[in-house]
Amino acid sequence: MLILLTAACGGSGSHLVEEAPSRFAGMDRRTLNACAGTPTAVEDAAGGTVLHYEMSSARQVDIPRPDPGPGRVGSASDALPPPPSVTYRRNCSARFLVRDGRVVDAAFDGRAAGGEPAPAACEPFVRRCLRGG
Repeated sequence: MLILLTAACGGSGSHLVEEAPSRFAGMDRRTLNACAGTPTAVEDAAGGTVLHYEMSSARQVDIPRPDPGPGRVGSASDALPPPPSVTYRRNCSARFLVRDGRVVDAAFDGRAAGGEPAPAACEPFVRRCLRGG
């Protein structure tokens, strides 16, 4: 029998993602497909079918420049190029075990680009399917 485990959600985790497996339980497969789209992979498993979804998101953040200080307005800092920015990337893997057309288990694994756990990376997916959680 296939058992899916929910990713450990540490202090930076998302309460919504922690509750998601129980909230998806019983959802009709057609409803899941309508909100989540086409799975990235489908596999037969003992006792059902596992639907896999992979999502990525990126957010760009500008790094602010230090204040030039009093009396320095209009100084040479105006001629500087735009401030640098950092792009934060996060990935979410979601797996659903479906039996007799209904979700019986779900697992979410959110990761930051460096591989460290980031459960909140799965929030957009969960919110879209649970209509705002």
